[in-house]
Amino acid sequence: VRFKGPVPESTTGQILLPERLLDDSGRPLVNAQRFPLEVRFDAAPPLVKFAAPFGILEAKEGGVLPVTVRNVEPALQGKTLAVGGKVARVGDDDGAVARWLRTLDKAGKNDFREEKRGGETVTVNHTGATPILDKTADAQPMNVALPGKGRPFEVVGIPLARPGFYVVELASPALGQALLGRKATRYVAAGALVTNLAVHFEWGRELSLAWVTALDSGDAV
Repeated sequence: VRFKGPVPESTTGQILLPERLLDDSGRPLVNAQRFPLEVRFDAAPPLVKFAAPFGILEAKEGGVLPVTVRNVEPALQGKTLAVGGKVARVGDDDGAVARWLRTLDKAGKNDFREEKRGGETVTVNHTGATPILDKTADAQPMNVALPGKGRPFEVVGIPLARPGFYVVELASPALGQALLGRKATRYVAAGALVTNLAVHFEWGRELSLAWVTALDSGDAV
């Protein structure tokens, strides 16, 4: 039996069977008293996800960082950090960019810990439970507007207009409740480089060549 979807979420349905339903040997159902059978249609699980831990955004296209959300709060609270602020300044502190890339990589890894609870040892999920921008003085608060009020599956853009390397972190208690199994905020972070430049490198046996082009035109810079 197939039921054509989608069905309304967060609702209860009933499976009805004909009276005196018998199988091909004439036997009645042993669990006929369970029908009508109630079936609960739950909501889709919460989702806050960047396409990748790090990405390059074309500055001439607006420098918009996409994030996919579903069944979260009407407005996600978050912070954004710009390291250097412009492309020319990022190269002056490439160590800071490298440190943030390592921090982002560590923040995305699974973190399960054995803890004592009521005399028993249990496994507690701490993945993404600690913000990485909480103690960063230059981090600026921001709100991500959700046209669907956080309920439907949608992709929204976070504008990062100025060229530079950014760290963006979003916070969702609803996601924490679903993924961590308790009342805790789940943090999701990503890094993005807003630029109009692309670096190319050709490695030769006796001579190598490096050059830079513009992303919008492909012309050499």
